[in-house]
Amino acid sequence: VEMDSIQSTTSWRVGTVQHADQRSGAIQADSSQDFATFISDACAELGGIPPSGTRVAFRLTGEAGEAFAEEVVPEDVDFLGTMGQGGRGVGSIKLDGCDDRLSVLPICCAAFGEVFPAPGTAVKFKIVMDATSGLPRADYVRPQPVEKGGKGASRPEPMQLEKAPEGMSTGATFTGTVTSLKESFGFIAPDSSPEEMFFMPKSCRGFGHMLPPIGTRVSYEVVQDEKTGRPRAENIYPEAGGDGAAGALLGTGTTGTISATGAKFGFIMQDHDSSKMFILPMSCTAFGGCIPPVGTRVFYDVVEDGKTGRPRAENVQPMDSSGLVMALGAPALAKGGPSHPKTPRPSSARSVPAMAALPWSGAKGGQAPPSAWEFEEERCGVICQQGDKFGFILQDSGEKMFVMPAACASFGSVIPPEGTRVTFKVVMDGKTGRPRAEDVQDEGRSGVISQTGEKYGFILQDSGESMFVMPAACASFGSVIPPEGTRVTFRVVPDGKTGRPRAEDVQPEPVMAPRWSGKGDGKSLGKDMDEERAGVIFQSGEKYGFILQDSGEKMFVMPAACTSFGSVIPPEGTRVTFHIVPDGKTGRPRAEDVQPEPVLAARRFGKGDGQKGMDGRSAPY
Repeated sequence: VEMDSIQSTTSWRVGTVQHADQRSGAIQADSSQDFATFISDACAELGGIPPSGTRVAFRLTGEAGEAFAEEVVPEDVDFLGTMGQGGRGVGSIKLDGCDDRLSVLPICCAAFGEVFPAPGTAVKFKIVMDATSGLPRADYVRPQPVEKGGKGASRPEPMQLEKAPEGMSTGATFTGTVTSLKESFGFIAPDSSPEEMFFMPKSCRGFGHMLPPIGTRVSYEVVQDEKTGRPRAENIYPEAGGDGAAGALLGTGTTGTISATGAKFGFIMQDHDSSKMFILPMSCTAFGGCIPPVGTRVFYDVVEDGKTGRPRAENVQPMDSSGLVMALGAPALAKGGPSHPKTPRPSSARSVPAMAALPWSGAKGGQAPPSAWEFEEERCGVICQQGDKFGFILQDSGEKMFVMPAACASFGSVIPPEGTRVTFKVVMDGKTGRPRAEDVQDEGRSGVISQTGEKYGFILQDSGESMFVMPAACASFGSVIPPEGTRVTFRVVPDGKTGRPRAEDVQPEPVMAPRWSGKGDGKSLGKDMDEERAGVIFQSGEKYGFILQDSGEKMFVMPAACTSFGSVIPPEGTRVTFHIVPDGKTGRPRAEDVQPEPVLAARRFGKGDGQKGMDGRSAPY
């Protein structure tokens, strides 16, 4: 059999949900630019429409331009089939219950020694999209479990939901070894069962929600997946006493600077004696399970390593330049050596921060941490730092809040670009016990219609960028793009056909009364709204910036308010005048009509007191 004669003949595909609402959605298959639409009836295995960013397998029907997704299931679902004849380097598997066939490579048959099992062998496998051919193929091929009852016992139907392996009741704690890894899932070989246990990154709480390396000894619980009904591992941690397990707690409240970083370990230069402290990626859950860059200021505990007996850093958290743990709850203790309570930590205990001894960040005079309602309220801010593993939101209150990609499901589980306005809620992290952002959403955008037509138009956003818009998105205007110059608010969604961003839910911008949410009582905001202010640009960015007013307060500014500077925030240090307006979307004050400050003839900085001819304003410096 020639190698190229064995090709997949199946309509199954794997891809990512790019758009989803209450009734329908769109999936983009891997290795393809086309989209397949689906409705909720096609998602019975998922219990409804999955959110954007969900990885799924599905059966493709229809033609290009009118493609539909049927039988949408989780990407990690096991398919059942029978081995067919193999060729030179390529084999085939026939799916049970239909005539579909998938190609398979020897390397995907690790459970059979990376050789094809005999024709007729019952196997279970995953479906992936081949990066070279762009076609589906079988991956992670394993033998099907033999049911009790001897020869002739019936095999499960295709995609039949599996039960927990015998002897492994759900809820109990088990141990095992990580045996194989894929991009978004892996398998554990249990010590008490021959059946491998499936797991996903989100279950690896002890590893910063990252897949631990092959060979890692772990402890875990078995749960029944709510969507698929199949067993999977949950609450995965390093095995007590195994590689990297934490022993006795040697000290808390230690501070330092990352001095060396690598994929498997690094070092912290400690503040109290300039000595080096060993650090592992799994101790950096606040950084997504990765050692942060050299120069990063951190706050951490010191523990005795369960394997080597030597001290190492644990519960590593970011700090800002002022010595505060950034948006995670506790200010750093005074510089000095770590405390040494020598309190033994049970070898089976999971590492948790010693929060009881630490005051709350932002609290004054030993105030208690925020109450439950403060954590439930929605907050607003702007993305000020974006990374693959973590980032920060600059809240409207001026404080920074830690955020991870998993909290940004509405952005495809990727932290949005710097400058993006977002809303979010604050939750206590289950691992660290410290607050972080959750349920991060696009706050919504505003702008002015800059081009209108019968079939499409453009909105000039307040950020200075243009956004494509179609009449169907303008239901509030009778499904017609409103006239040029109209102020509007809108959301940004990926187009179901092109995948490119476009405006959706276009609404007339409401005229809101001034609302103050910063420092002070804000009583003077309304009466002074029309008063011209002056200040100096002290932070300039592509999407937003700040003006340091002569009064000493900061004022938010966007490029669209700087038309005199070409709709670009002028360089830092530029003297400007401006007015304050309430933002049409948020109701919060921002700068508008930003102009270069005129050079006043009366202003002099030579001899004398400089008061003659002054306009009555106090000098800013």
